Amino acid sequence: MKVRFYGQLRELCGECVELDICRDKHSITMTQLMLKLRNELKCLASIVTDDGRIRPGYLVFIDGVDHLVLGGDKAEVPCTSTVDIVPYIHGG
Repeated sequence: MKVRFYGQLRELCGECVELDICRDKHSITMTQLMLKLRNELKCLASIVTDDGRIRPGYLVFIDGVDHLVLGGDKAEVPCTSTVDIVPYIHGG
């Protein structure tokens, strides 16, 4: 699975990270993904809660589709997906 970062997240976390997190599964939930990212990338500790929810101010796309349309925290993320995390809070 590929996770790409945009805006200030790119500066904090880098442009992209490849994760091998599915292990014998074809998909994981958005919550499982966010928890794994939070544990692996300390730069995300401030935007992902302890229970795996992404804080307000960020859009998450699974293969180009907003994760909220796909089920939010319960959305299934295929192991072959590209996930984009985009901050929408910015200065004026």
